[in-house]
Amino acid sequence: MVTEAASGGTERARRRRLSGATNAATSTTGTSTTGTSTTGGGQVGTARSGAQPEPIVLQVPPELWSVRVARRRLAEVGVRWGCPQGVIDDAGVVLSELLSNGVLHAGTELRVVIELGGSGALRIEVHDGSPLPLLPPLPHAATLAAATGRGLAVVAALASSWGWSASSGGGKVVWAEIGPDQRPVVELRESQLRPVQLLAVPVRLLKASEEHFDDLFRELQMASALPARTAAPSGAVSRTVPGPVSRLAERAEQVKKGLSPLREPARRAIQEGSRRSESVVDFELLAGDDMPGVFALCEKLLHAAASAARAGQLLTEPPAPEVEAWRRWLGREVEEQVAGGPPRPCPFPPLPRPEQPNMR
Repeated sequence: MVTEAASGGTERARRRRLSGATNAATSTTGTSTTGTSTTGGGQVGTARSGAQPEPIVLQVPPELWSVRVARRRLAEVGVRWGCPQGVIDDAGVVLSELLSNGVLHAGTELRVVIELGGSGALRIEVHDGSPLPLLPPLPHAATLAAATGRGLAVVAALASSWGWSASSGGGKVVWAEIGPDQRPVVELRESQLRPVQLLAVPVRLLKASEEHFDDLFRELQMASALPARTAAPSGAVSRTVPGPVSRLAERAEQVKKGLSPLREPARRAIQEGSRRSESVVDFELLAGDDMPGVFALCEKLLHAAASAARAGQLLTEPPAPEVEAWRRWLGREVEEQVAGGPPRPCPFPPLPRPEQPNMR
């Protein structure tokens, strides 16, 4: 259950003390004894003139659906406070990443604080009760496609400043400030990232697809460590791989990096669906303008891998026809939403269709 409480002056004073302590204890190098901080272009300015609205405080459980509820509430108050739409959109992405990180890794009750800053900026805090330190972000925006640390790299790309510190009562607080100005320059333009909602996705197909990708990428990664096969004396035995498989291994690395923004949320959804014993799940991912090209490259890779398996050059068999059809639907759905289309429920059934008896 998500609860909302009026923050009042006490929360504002406590937040300011925490922010001041965090900024004083951190450095531009991004490391300190109490936490880490990353700043791109300086802090967001002071609050705009006029009555300052009180911060919004949400108490949320460690469930992935809390992310959707909190993001919707942020969008509502951002509009009411007159924030630029671009700030609201970016803040929604940042909140999703910080809160998802807390749900998955802290596993405690979470407190979300949303506050209006100067010039329509928004400040977000996510408090948890875990003593574990925050995982560091990837060091460079060019590595956003890597799975580990990608969420915090997105935060670093979109926030004017952000950081974290340990809480005096245990746990930690992660904060980010998103303003209309002074954005850090990154190689992956934030305008390329768009939220894509996948609705009523069968867990069985999601799991089967991920397992097949894992098997295929693992085998091709092992193949990439061996030299390509060349002519050898008759009867000679050498640790080599066929030339086509060696080329597939190179292509697989491109596909793996391109699909990582999709696969990490998919794994979260599988875990959540399995824990709840649900047959279908809804989840959200961030897709760039290049995602349709990634799917096209993936389809070519899978077709070539299936041919290699039939020729006895690969051990990983092609996935079931239904998984292949589901992947094609997924590619079309992501492409249409990136182009501005609405989300549509997945048309595949939650459970496998029963086999039809052979009528003769």
